[in-house]
Amino acid sequence: DLSGKVKLNFKNEGAVWSLTKSLLHKDFNLDVDIVEGRLVPTLPLRMNYLLWLEDLISMYKTEESIVHGVDIGAGACCIYPLLASRHFSWHMLATEIDLENYECAVDNVKRNKLEEYIEVKKVEEGTYLCGALDENIKYDFCMCNPPFFGDDRETKRRHEGQTGPRNAPSGTNVELTTEGGEISFVKAIIDDSTNVFSSIRIYTVMLGCKSSLNPLKEYLKQQKIASLATTMFCQGRTTRWGLAWTYDHSLDLSAGFKPHNKKNTISYSYGVPLNDSLTFLLAEQKLLEFLKRLEVASEIELQQEGILVMTLKARSNTWVNSRKRRREEKRKALLQSSKRIEENSKLSNNGSNEGQSTNELITTENTLKRSCESSNGSVQKKLKNESNVKDFEYLLVASLALKDLGNELNLEIIYLEGNGGKDCAHQLLQCLKNQFK
Repeated sequence: DLSGKVKLNFKNEGAVWSLTKSLLHKDFNLDVDIVEGRLVPTLPLRMNYLLWLEDLISMYKTEESIVHGVDIGAGACCIYPLLASRHFSWHMLATEIDLENYECAVDNVKRNKLEEYIEVKKVEEGTYLCGALDENIKYDFCMCNPPFFGDDRETKRRHEGQTGPRNAPSGTNVELTTEGGEISFVKAIIDDSTNVFSSIRIYTVMLGCKSSLNPLKEYLKQQKIASLATTMFCQGRTTRWGLAWTYDHSLDLSAGFKPHNKKNTISYSYGVPLNDSLTFLLAEQKLLEFLKRLEVASEIELQQEGILVMTLKARSNTWVNSRKRRREEKRKALLQSSKRIEENSKLSNNGSNEGQSTNELITTENTLKRSCESSNGSVQKKLKNESNVKDFEYLLVASLALKDLGNELNLEIIYLEGNGGKDCAHQLLQCLKNQFK
């Protein structure tokens, strides 16, 4: 522009694809082409999914072991197999039902000279795992980013009343919609997995709707699986959910995802409407400044456009009765001010009146002092009782997330551990809520 800054029009599909292509070349040494109008992949979200798979595989395999994976519906870009082979040196089978996508995927594999690592297979519609796998290979995992919607009308309904996407829309019907939506699509993969359960060690999918998670978990429990695990991928304004399951009883998927005691992990959230006087950046600044005033240690885990995630650690409760403490401080300040005025003023009254005034002031001071001591004593006693509940180093350890959802901000706190318990996390959220009222 005229100021010399480089800007990208994310509403333009060609600009978005050019950026993706440039990043693939720069960060992964991949030369990728795509058919016009096909789905343009977002790289950070794809890498999040692959890194989660890496965590799952590392539960039973060493880094030197050869890894075989299956990508159901590779798409024209063949993005997952390309990233998996280039970044992790995994061997991938990529299936695709659309002829144009299949031909483009084959071309992308060839132009990057990855035929040794990636096999692209054209399959018939309705083929997921059965009929697509090589019977001579024991696969470590399968992955799939299924179409989210049941039809075009569902796509439109989901966006009614919401702010539009920041990126230009891309993708064809075959890439975005499927009969019955993603629940029906994933159930078909689950049904296939019961028939080829010994061919693949870990089955995974990435879901676009949180509401799909529980129905699919319940469906999986009916299939006599050995274990399952879920995760959440947060990238900018986009959130996706990962679901993994296995029939291998020697592998407990849930065991690899317990950074904190699950029984104590409780979350609370609050929506803050956006307006002209409150933007995400202002809310972010306000939040950080207020936590600093509360003397709550905050370690930023993720900070980018539209999302802030922090780990909070507090050794004492500085937010309970914070209003009361502020009132006490004002009363103390007023008392000191009155005392200075009394000491410096020259009254024309006689000594008895002067003495009476001074006595009244001392009486008021003593009353306020006893009130403050009583109030502080009860708070300290309460905190002492709270700290005796469990032997944790901190009163509260929690994860705090601020997310821009388009028309509102979402403030969520997740209690992880601490002597204060989950009520302490809830109290802190209540205190933070008041800052946005």
